[in-house]
Amino acid sequence: MNHQQTLDCLQDPEKLKQFIAKLKNDDGKTLRSQMFSHVLKLFHMHKSPRGIFINDFLQHTFTFCDPIECFQVFRLVSKPWKNVIESQKFYNSDGYKIFRKLFSQNFPKNIPIIYEKIFKSLKQIRLGDHISDSRIVDCILKNMNNLHKIKIDTCNFPDLYKPLILQLIKNSHKYLQKLEIPKLFIPNVSLQNLTHIKIQIDKYSDVNQFGHQFNQILKNAEHLKIFEIVMIWDNFEICDYISQNFSNHCTIGTEVEYFKPPKYLPVKSARDRCLSMCVSWKFFHVLEYLKLEIQPDLPYIWGWRNAFEDFLQNCVNLKGIFFENYLESKPMKREDFYEKENENIFSGRENMLIWQKRISILNSQGIQILDQNAFTKKEIEISQNVPWRFKFG
Repeated sequence: MNHQQTLDCLQDPEKLKQFIAKLKNDDGKTLRSQMFSHVLKLFHMHKSPRGIFINDFLQHTFTFCDPIECFQVFRLVSKPWKNVIESQKFYNSDGYKIFRKLFSQNFPKNIPIIYEKIFKSLKQIRLGDHISDSRIVDCILKNMNNLHKIKIDTCNFPDLYKPLILQLIKNSHKYLQKLEIPKLFIPNVSLQNLTHIKIQIDKYSDVNQFGHQFNQILKNAEHLKIFEIVMIWDNFEICDYISQNFSNHCTIGTEVEYFKPPKYLPVKSARDRCLSMCVSWKFFHVLEYLKLEIQPDLPYIWGWRNAFEDFLQNCVNLKGIFFENYLESKPMKREDFYEKENENIFSGRENMLIWQKRISILNSQGIQILDQNAFTKKEIEISQNVPWRFKFG
């Protein structure tokens, strides 16, 4: 039998099937089956296919898998898989589902060791009300020491959580990149990799405590880029403190239902829909870029009938406006106000002419009509000259 005939036999499904059947019948005891096993070893066929246990390949694959499934199923496939999974870092999992699953079952007093292994593999964590359970607190502090992101996802933040959060930040202070906590209390440790911090402020937040903690963070987080503040209620004292001491870092303000940053803070970019409200903002004269929602077919609502003249008189630094169609949630470009096929958007030519007149007046004041890309680009530009910036919402 020549070489080609040998290959043909191995590639013939029927002959291969017969061959495997004969090997099974021999049960490895005959000379021919022993010789065949020796031949397989000579061709290194007894080893796993090259590349199937390459660590980089497995690590990349397991990154997109559920951590619990990895530990409970894939980890049992082989020793190489077990080693890779137990050293794996799950960047895409924040552990929240794992905690929920853990406490939806009746576990014994001690948390199963498999969960401790999973906790060690997490790079980020999101905690809710379950952090009041002493078992999970002990397990977290014992096994999580190199987190990149910590998020406390609860509005009810009793003092008993404070020691846990302080210790959790201390344990990961060398690696922490993003931190989201409802209240501003952070240990006095180096946060050399922290770039983004997000906190909540309400009307009961103390301005002196805020100032102390805030300056401490600036000292410890030398690579900070964004200090995000969510105002769940107006706090005039803290707003005054920020505007008096850090006005240059107030660049972008995002309008939300219960708080409008430019009403109390000197932001250079803001978003709203009510023109009359914009005119009443304390720092409206500081604004450089504004996003306004409009209803093209209703040209006089939201203050456009009575407040437009005051708007023009007070927007001394305004350079550009980005209009968005409120009902359709679509951005509007300058040409949308002039193209004939857009008359239907304005419910007739009369409404279209009203808007065209307003656009002409704005242009005469040196105010550009921006599209969405241009507005976003301007927001980026006004933040480029500061080492870090506030983000308000």
